[in-house]
Amino acid sequence: MKTIKPQFYNKPIELLNRKILEEFREYYGTYPYYNSFNDSAKMRLSWVISQYDQGTLVFKTIILKMFSGFYKNIDMSKVKLEQELTMLEDKRLALDRTIQVIKLDTATKDTKCPDKRLVKTYHSIIDLENENNKDIAIDDDKLAVGDNSNIVKLGMFCILEDTVSRKLFKRSLIQGSEMWILEQTGNIDSIIKSSEDFCNQQGKNLEDLNNDIIFDPHRCRYSEEMNLCMDTQLVSKYTEMNTLLSKIEEVTTLLTIYSEGAKNYMELLENLNKELKETLLLVTKLKEKTDKYLTKAYEEVINTKEQSEFSELYTRIDNYLERIHKLPPAEMYPLLNTLVEKYGRIDNKNVYTKVGNKIIVCEHHTHFIKYYANPNRSKSILEYLKTKWCIETEGKYYCTNCGQEVFDG
Repeated sequence: MKTIKPQFYNKPIELLNRKILEEFREYYGTYPYYNSFNDSAKMRLSWVISQYDQGTLVFKTIILKMFSGFYKNIDMSKVKLEQELTMLEDKRLALDRTIQVIKLDTATKDTKCPDKRLVKTYHSIIDLENENNKDIAIDDDKLAVGDNSNIVKLGMFCILEDTVSRKLFKRSLIQGSEMWILEQTGNIDSIIKSSEDFCNQQGKNLEDLNNDIIFDPHRCRYSEEMNLCMDTQLVSKYTEMNTLLSKIEEVTTLLTIYSEGAKNYMELLENLNKELKETLLLVTKLKEKTDKYLTKAYEEVINTKEQSEFSELYTRIDNYLERIHKLPPAEMYPLLNTLVEKYGRIDNKNVYTKVGNKIIVCEHHTHFIKYYANPNRSKSILEYLKTKWCIETEGKYYCTNCGQEVFDG
């Protein structure tokens, strides 16, 4: 029967691939789920975020690499931007010259746009009359760019707008006093409701508008940028100038970023990454020391527990070994064999107690037990001990495991 291998084992994980994770092994350790059923992009991201710095080093390094590629092209981009800025400045100078020409031409005309300017709106006749015979201020929303004063001047207009009608008044000098005088006896049409409408319609009622005014290329238009009634050509050129100035500011800002910001940002990222790596190395070393300390503490607890739990048995074994150690080898080893068979287990070249981890004797003593139990095999046993368990020094043989002198050659 053919075994179907899960597809995700062969599917590469592009996000946080193995190469990226291995790059940070020094700081995070080894990712534990390679080639497992749990391995996925989501699991790798979760593992990175679970680190001491919540994955900050990984994410900043990725950003730094991306920004480095961008920074390599800065010189080329900077040259193109400087060329574009020069071209925009040339356009600005040319457009400024055009504006000056139009302004000069407008100044020689008989009719000037600023002659009719709406500067205030009233909602009651009482409020309007209260502002006669004194200096009054232009409404904030009707101040124009370049105004040297916010005081209403003679010849300027206001609208009285109540619940039933809308009327136009002109600021006039009557017997030495400045007053609002009704300019038109008919109601002001509903179209004339703002400075913009007033300017665009030349201050006329709807029924008074004619084709000469509507289609006149030099008629007045209201400029929102300047908050002023101006020649329509000037309005168009000022709008073009504002667009051009915005573009110049944008390019200038980009040049500043390329020249200073990019370099500073690169240095900032590199310094932050360096500091973060140093911190993570310290954390890794601290973790290693903590793990070693906890392991040692655990072993001490276990040993203390064992010694407390089996202390009586260990004492009896030590006393037994002390007594038989005084006997000749031929008498001692049979007695040692009795102890080993009853309480011992062989592990890692030592005889341990069956309970706990107390070393009774080195394993080489079990071969001497065989030596004295089988005199006819004594020669082969000694040769085995010499070759497998001992090292010879000045004619004497020492156990390579416990360091005791085994016999004198």
